[in-house]
Amino acid sequence: MKAGEERRILSPQTPLSNAATLSRRHPLSKAASMRVARRKLDAAKRVNRTHSKYSFELTDLCLAGLPEQVSSEALMVQCVRGPKLTATEEAEINEEKLSQGQILWAGQKLSFVATLYASKTGKDFSAKKYKVRIRTRL
Repeated sequence: MKAGEERRILSPQTPLSNAATLSRRHPLSKAASMRVARRKLDAAKRVNRTHSKYSFELTDLCLAGLPEQVSSEALMVQCVRGPKLTATEEAEINEEKLSQGQILWAGQKLSFVATLYASKTGKDFSAKKYKVRIRTRL
């Protein structure tokens, strides 16, 4: 430590003034600072809860019940949670697939890694919500 420098020891009771220092150096937008605050609040809710990391996959996807006319050249499946996104390759749409009424993404998989936390309500884990979308190419 150099002369004149102050050593700071942080404890759980010490307020975090680093956020103020950081904001002076790199000002955050209001939305970004809200995201940071929300992440810290979410992390505080999970303190002392057991957690496990899992990997899961959606495989051999099939989209059935297609109408006879689709106004797109190709479709893809996306699975999204927060900033994490995984997607299949585009599947070209042709007359044969439309006559069968389904599109297959055989051999393709959508993979995610998630940390699951013990639930406070007695279930094994707290729920995690994902969005599954069908995207078109016009």
